[in-house]
Amino acid sequence: SHTDSAGDTHVRIETDRELPFTVQDTRVWGSADYNSFAKIHAGDLAAGEVVAVEVALRVLNEGDRSPATVEVDFGEELFAIDGFGGNYCFQTHSPVTDFTLERLNVRWIRTEASLDLWEPINDNDDPGETSWGAFRENLANDVELERDFEMARKAAERALPWIISAWHPPGWMCADPAQDRWAHAREIPRENWPELIENVTSYLLAVREYAGREPDMFSFNEPDYGVMLHLTPEDHRDLTIALGRAFEAAGLSTKLLLGDVTNARGTHTYCQPTVEDPQARQYLAGVGFHSWGGASADEYRAWRELAESLELPLLVTEFGVDAAAWRTRAYDTYYYAMQEVGMMQDILTHARPRSTMQWELTADYSIVDEVAGQLVPGTRMRMLAHYYNLAPTPSRGVSAASSHEAVRATAFVDENGAWSVHLTNHGAGREVTIGGLPPGQSVLARIDDSEGTRDIEDRPSPEGRLTLALPAQCICTVRGG
Repeated sequence: SHTDSAGDTHVRIETDRELPFTVQDTRVWGSADYNSFAKIHAGDLAAGEVVAVEVALRVLNEGDRSPATVEVDFGEELFAIDGFGGNYCFQTHSPVTDFTLERLNVRWIRTEASLDLWEPINDNDDPGETSWGAFRENLANDVELERDFEMARKAAERALPWIISAWHPPGWMCADPAQDRWAHAREIPRENWPELIENVTSYLLAVREYAGREPDMFSFNEPDYGVMLHLTPEDHRDLTIALGRAFEAAGLSTKLLLGDVTNARGTHTYCQPTVEDPQARQYLAGVGFHSWGGASADEYRAWRELAESLELPLLVTEFGVDAAAWRTRAYDTYYYAMQEVGMMQDILTHARPRSTMQWELTADYSIVDEVAGQLVPGTRMRMLAHYYNLAPTPSRGVSAASSHEAVRATAFVDENGAWSVHLTNHGAGREVTIGGLPPGQSVLARIDDSEGTRDIEDRPSPEGRLTLALPAQCICTVRGG
């Protein structure tokens, strides 16, 4: 058994047999957690031998059920938001891709440019002369490359803001050509940059021919960390200038995305050399970061201030909690779903982006379940749909202040008066009273928790207040107008 230092939280771990346990205090690494390890077997295991243990976890305390209030001010407009989007980069051939496109109000799209498949060997020795026959042959003979172009066509057809990002540079351009295409932190010597610029420019021209339009922005994925191409901050600046000039000369309207970095934790400084260069700034169309691992309110605000200083939209180009969740499919859990909607609230409150792009809306990190051979929305899709389908788009984010640390709130209103208030309750069940609503107007409240979805129709009081009983660990959206 374990009781926290304040005596508030009591947890009991029971196993079906006696086991040695070790408890690790992780505060030394800046965490607020304890890890508990149990040895379930000692020594070697024979082939096929199975070792198992039954574990029961019980939280013995009742938890804080104190009521909360949320005060909304629809007159205090804070930021513009286009709506919510998604990544359609990997496993785009799965039926999950069309399933999410049809059922979610997707407002931004990010797709992949497989630059290494586009030019697996050098088309010729002159980066100023493109051998189109070689590129078209590559497209005709590579299934994965064809899927990239088909996804680009779907993005183009929707006439939505669209980003193409590159993960894999052509290996033959890199300092170590023998590395696996999934190797991190690959480097392209500057003497090979003309070949890289030809590669990217020709790819975008081919996309325009195939899909009917070019993307709004191009980026290299997570260049700060190198997934897979590593660029120094100065490289990022200089390639922004070189690619911007090349796109302009080729008649492409595509601009560059600033950043597109691995996380939001102090990484805005990576963009500084580009921001300080007037030549580079003219080729930018947006500012992007990835949300993996989360960030503090101040770190999110730093990104907001950077975008505001450039008068460019801030975009969360990969929205997700744990970049390693694919290893254990941790993203299939209810706990992960609640982490996601909580992170969404934090980002909307402090970063105020124009859009967030879910990683992903395909079969990769899928938010869709398969039941009896049929695709159905999973828990994460139901919860995320509160933002995609219940928030008016485009709209303005407005002031929404919560009195309780377990209850987070965001609110939106559009030019026609349609509005929504989104609540997440990260603690025990409690009553939440929302103030500042249009009085007497019929509203619909949708609640999603571990038990499923339910809708409640109600009317705020003449004072514009509405009280709801929210279950533990849930998301609730109230909308009207």
